[in-house]
Amino acid sequence: MTIDFSVLIAVVYWVAAAVGVASFLLTFQVTAMRVLGRARTQHLERFEATWKAILDGPPQPIDQLPGVEAADLTVLMILWNEAQEAALSRDAGRDAKRRSYLNEIAGHTGLGQSALHRLRGRDLARRLSAITLLGHFGERSATPALTGFVLSPSALISFASARALLQIDSVEAGRFVALMVERTDWSPFKLLSVVRQETASLVEPLVAAVQEFPPAASSRLIPYLAFFDAAKAMPAIRRVLETGADAEQIREALKVLGAIAAATDAGLAGKFATHPDWRVRVQAANAIGRLGRKTQAPILTALLGDTHWWVRYRAAEALAKLNAVSSLQRLLEKHPDRFARDVLRQVIGERELAARSGGA
Repeated sequence: MTIDFSVLIAVVYWVAAAVGVASFLLTFQVTAMRVLGRARTQHLERFEATWKAILDGPPQPIDQLPGVEAADLTVLMILWNEAQEAALSRDAGRDAKRRSYLNEIAGHTGLGQSALHRLRGRDLARRLSAITLLGHFGERSATPALTGFVLSPSALISFASARALLQIDSVEAGRFVALMVERTDWSPFKLLSVVRQETASLVEPLVAAVQEFPPAASSRLIPYLAFFDAAKAMPAIRRVLETGADAEQIREALKVLGAIAAATDAGLAGKFATHPDWRVRVQAANAIGRLGRKTQAPILTALLGDTHWWVRYRAAEALAKLNAVSSLQRLLEKHPDRFARDVLRQVIGERELAARSGGA
């Protein structure tokens, strides 16, 4: 059998040529992708710089704004949402002129229609951006879709949709408050942000819910009352403390009492100094100390002999807020209870250390 080496050489030659061509094409493709990627990055940087200046700067004539390509709508949507959130944060939701200007931009650039089309998309980030935009934009035609999304198993989609509905129509406030209890997967931090931004819509249904919902649900809502005007929130807090029997509900109400009540409400806290739940007694001591009513000092003095260390400690801290360290020192010298003296020594030491640190 004779081997024709010329054929083998030809095969090797063509294989090598094919590999060479493939390598060249691959190198060309990678280079082209890098060039295009760099160009796209530079374009996005210029686009973002231009539109951030427009969205954050002084209002400009809408008809003189630059055009927006379809490929850039996602970036603009994100920037627009950020500008809306910043406007809400700056002025607690009352920056009406700025938000109205941003809505004009959304209408001019077609962001509203683009967001409507993206509601059924599969990309979670794009859907969230669209839902957020529609809420800020007040797009009522999105209400049916958003209502369905509220039931989504995704906490992000559910929360964003409920918030958008509330922004579109304040009549949704009652349902939003109910969902604050039902959707235990919603972020407390995001909820707090919404409560502070949408106070005008939420204050009445939240105050009503605290008084009408079962204790477990009411307890989850009470902390948000600390961010409302005391004149609107305190009637519900007083009612809970005057008629409530649930320990958790009372604890949460005492926390809010200490945060927003007047000194004249210190007596409400004092009535819980003998509550069977030690955690309630802790909050009673905290509230008395924060409200600064010196007439409640005897109650705190009695709590220095409590069976639970945290109650004794908070009572001593509260006394320190109501009195000078010298008064605590005199109380230490004459108090008959060893455990009370121990906790007084600790609080006096902490106060003296804090005073020295502050003067250093």
